[in-house]
Amino acid sequence: MFTRSEMKPNIKSRFVSLTWMSALLILGRLRQSRELFGSARTIALRRGLEEQAVSITNDQAFFEAQLGNGREAKELVNLSLRMMPNSVHHKTYAALALAQAGDLRRAEALMNEVGKEPFLGTMMTNNTLNCIRAAIELNRKDPAAAIEALRRAIPYDLASDSYGLTVYYRGLAYLELKSGKEAAAQFQIILDNHGLVTTSVNWPLAHLGLARAYAVSGDAVKSRTAYQEFFSLWKDADADIPVLIVAKSEYAKLK
Repeated sequence: MFTRSEMKPNIKSRFVSLTWMSALLILGRLRQSRELFGSARTIALRRGLEEQAVSITNDQAFFEAQLGNGREAKELVNLSLRMMPNSVHHKTYAALALAQAGDLRRAEALMNEVGKEPFLGTMMTNNTLNCIRAAIELNRKDPAAAIEALRRAIPYDLASDSYGLTVYYRGLAYLELKSGKEAAAQFQIILDNHGLVTTSVNWPLAHLGLARAYAVSGDAVKSRTAYQEFFSLWKDADADIPVLIVAKSEYAKLK
């Protein structure tokens, strides 16, 4: 995700970093990750690091939404907004999590608030806000509008703070359009740039996206291989993750 948090060195050495929490998510070990996110948030608040605590909460909310846990994501956003309701930066990432979770009314309301600010910065203006728009359009089943929303973000697709999300959303949009070749090309960009998504759920989900893209293209052999690579990454994953349950059902039908 975009909210990479800068911890002071003395704090960083004392509790688990977001990198480790995200690494657990990459392996599908959601329950363990939740415990660590909660511990990190508690310690940050105890030390008066409210900014850090809100960043942790918004990161967790977005990851939960990506894995299909919309209710948990919305609860975490509610928590982050209670902790820091007036921060433009945090409102933006709260909106992204809500858009991913399907709470489009609140996501748009927050995005409109943020959009009134005159100095948002290059990445937020061209990347993050367009990701929110794309997520909203994907939930509305308008993939063409999602692709259009991401057009301005193309120069920033591989920026270090993008975590490949613009590419991932573009891949999802092409999947909705049944454009398997174009979708596969987007997901492959993520897989070819592992350093960009080292600590992002977009890494395993790109494998799943590639499997679906090959299926749409009618290439069952490549699709099965990509599904198997995803399942290999998530061999120790929690069995009740919605994304995993759906993937297993798709794979069974493909076989």
